[in-house]
Amino acid sequence: MNLAAIRNLCRDILDEPDGIRFSNADLNTWIDRGHKRFVAQSAILQEIATTSTIVGQRSYTLPDDWLGSEVIEGQLTWDNQVLQYADYNRFLPYLEESTRGTPWLYSIYDRQIHLEPIPDRAKTLKLVYLKTPLALLLDTDIPEYDEDFHEAGAFYASYIAKRKDKDHASAALHLADFNALVEEAAARAMAKTQIRYIREVEDLW
Repeated sequence: MNLAAIRNLCRDILDEPDGIRFSNADLNTWIDRGHKRFVAQSAILQEIATTSTIVGQRSYTLPDDWLGSEVIEGQLTWDNQVLQYADYNRFLPYLEESTRGTPWLYSIYDRQIHLEPIPDRAKTLKLVYLKTPLALLLDTDIPEYDEDFHEAGAFYASYIAKRKDKDHASAALHLADFNALVEEAAARAMAKTQIRYIREVEDLW
């Protein structure tokens, strides 16, 4: 479905009794918000990026379309060896060191991957990451994931609309429909890639 079809579905779900109550612009914004949230929570858009480490260089820039704030099991390998993730506070003391060797630990912050110890050889660094979805802006724009899940944006927009109407019961039902699609998509993504989240995505939107 394209954005126009998703918006029409949203209006069908809302069953607006007094005619059109929410503008196309508002629904488009909420659909796109749901679309991005769906991708972030389901991990359905996964990509792989590779680069070669440079002897003596600790930090490497993340891909431009990196979604941000995700950590997934088996996310980073160096010379086909899986590296262990550490959050910033745990990793910080290593920045005071200059030891070179075979990396076993990494952290992600400031849109860079940081390795410990500093690589002593040029080897392949392979990153599995969640891709930022293209925004749904035009009526002809289509989500990048399977059409089975295109309804997610409509359910999320309906959830926001009902919250604005203070119809919290209906809002909860629409959010439950959205979350059910997230769970189904996450299960499908894991079955396909055997990769799963080990940390929750932050509430970015």
